[in-house]
Amino acid sequence: MSEPSRIVVLGGDIDTSLSHPPALSLRALLREAVQLTFHRGSAGVLLALLGVTAIWLLLGQVAGYWLGQTPDPRALTLLGLLLTALLAPLTGGLEMMGLQRAVGLPVRASRVFDYWRFMLPLAGLSMLVNVSSALLSLAIEQHGGGQWLSMLPSVLFAMLSLFCVPLMLERGCNPLTALWLSVRLFVRCWQPLLLLHLLMLGLLVLALLPMGMGLLILAPFYLILRGLLYREICGVRVQVVGDAGSRWLA
Repeated sequence: MSEPSRIVVLGGDIDTSLSHPPALSLRALLREAVQLTFHRGSAGVLLALLGVTAIWLLLGQVAGYWLGQTPDPRALTLLGLLLTALLAPLTGGLEMMGLQRAVGLPVRASRVFDYWRFMLPLAGLSMLVNVSSALLSLAIEQHGGGQWLSMLPSVLFAMLSLFCVPLMLERGCNPLTALWLSVRLFVRCWQPLLLLHLLMLGLLVLALLPMGMGLLILAPFYLILRGLLYREICGVRVQVVGDAGSRWLA
């Protein structure tokens, strides 16, 4: 006889967050992210990050060899979008691994390959965000904006799409709905989220100083922190099985 199971929601609630922004404690979130990052259950996140980085570098080398020494800018742009689409299931897997750690679940590095069946919606979301960002950057450049100013759309869209992937993979939203919900949630909670990203920017500078070795800690830390933010703002559905409380994402 199979053990009885039940669905519980950990953390916040989307509807509540849209009407009444949650009081996020950045200190508590950062402390929990540090604890989870250095827990042995998070080793799989780092291994998966290294694996995806190796795949990305390999694909970049193959693409560079295929394009030759003087690539056509249009071919380069098209290839960049293609690589982004191919890697979308892997980056989505990394995001979900961070979410699993945020609810106390250990992860295996191989879990990063679990989301290939969502390749089309994830690739569509990635292209939607990247193309929108690129068009806005181009418009800024054409109206006399400098190089630094033209980088702002990429940063802005990265923050606005903060919750898109888990909304698609954990809640089953389509790309447009996920992006719209993510934008609304970010706007409602923009002050702590902006402050947190400014802090992460400072930590990124520090992580790059020792020959980039600090990224081995900062990258999994940021993925787990994103999972914690999603848990506190949107809530995470977890299936609990048996009296012992074995659980996984619902």
